[in-house]
Amino acid sequence: MPTLLLNLKLFSGRSLLRVLLLGSLILSFALGFWLVNYLQIKKIVNPNQVPISLIKPIYGQNIVLFNITDFQNQIKANNPLVREVLVNKTYPQTLIVKTRPEKGVAQLENKDQILLLNDQGKILSLHQKLKAKLPLISYYQTLRTHETKPNALLKNQDLQYALKLINKKDDLPFELKQITIKKPGQILIIPVEDSPLIIINHKKNIAKNLYILQNIIKSLTKQGTKPKKIDLQFDKPIVTL
Repeated sequence: MPTLLLNLKLFSGRSLLRVLLLGSLILSFALGFWLVNYLQIKKIVNPNQVPISLIKPIYGQNIVLFNITDFQNQIKANNPLVREVLVNKTYPQTLIVKTRPEKGVAQLENKDQILLLNDQGKILSLHQKLKAKLPLISYYQTLRTHETKPNALLKNQDLQYALKLINKKDDLPFELKQITIKKPGQILIIPVEDSPLIIINHKKNIAKNLYILQNIIKSLTKQGTKPKKIDLQFDKPIVTL
């Protein structure tokens, strides 16, 4: 009889343990299922900054496993007008998108198109008309179709040099409205009103050229002389009065 009671107690203890383990397992599955469904992306703050094609697949994804870096790169790749993207997760179900827009600093004539460029030479958009307030770059060659798509980066040395000049336009002693590249290596700053024609070689240091240019114009201004052309292509500047 004592042996039977002992066996019954052992059986009851094992059964209770099995029931507890089974209950814990079921509870874990239920909790996991609830979490998977609860931690889904259901809201995006500032969705207007994100292309619609990228938004739709996001809803319903698990916010914990969601890859923010990939999403930020996709936004930049699909929107040339976005310079920087920051995406934050706000648990349990929200993504917050913050962007910094690109800024057009110059426009490039290319056959019947006008390319809007940022300070690094990235094409932001294509237009048919010139934007009055931005410096214009005229280039002696027509760019190929694949080179003029939004988000493409212009790597040509002459064009990059022209953009660097435009980025430093506040250091020029006159207003910069147009740069013309008539042949490889030769950059022409087209005069505005009483300003001189400036010719620069793209192999020359920009800061040094601007320093020389400022000194020449300052000296001639003191003398009451207005130059027609200043050629900085060579070691010694050539000034035409």
